[in-house]
Amino acid sequence: MRRLTTRAAVNLCLVRRANRDGHVMRTFEIAASGGFMLAEDTEEHRDLLGPAGECVLYFSSPEQAAEQAHWAIGNPEERQQMAAATFACITRGRHTYGDRLQSILGAR
Repeated sequence: MRRLTTRAAVNLCLVRRANRDGHVMRTFEIAASGGFMLAEDTEEHRDLLGPAGECVLYFSSPEQAAEQAHWAIGNPEERQQMAAATFACITRGRHTYGDRLQSILGAR
């Protein structure tokens, strides 16, 4: 999955609205794999990943997702820069599985 995620020009990150989720594990997995993320626009995604264009692009509708994906496919250098920024944001921001383990062990 990591190789496919990294090779994909665009990885959609959808949340589970029925569960009122603002992010999902794919939020972290896409980022940690080094893939470019097109994320559903939620408050949690923006809190984790920052403003649009810094690490990821956001979408609020299928039409907007298609527009953003088209832009990303046509701009590979910017897409790669955002993927690298997302990787750094997640891995340096204490959001890895190792960080979760340390948090759990520290809660004893």
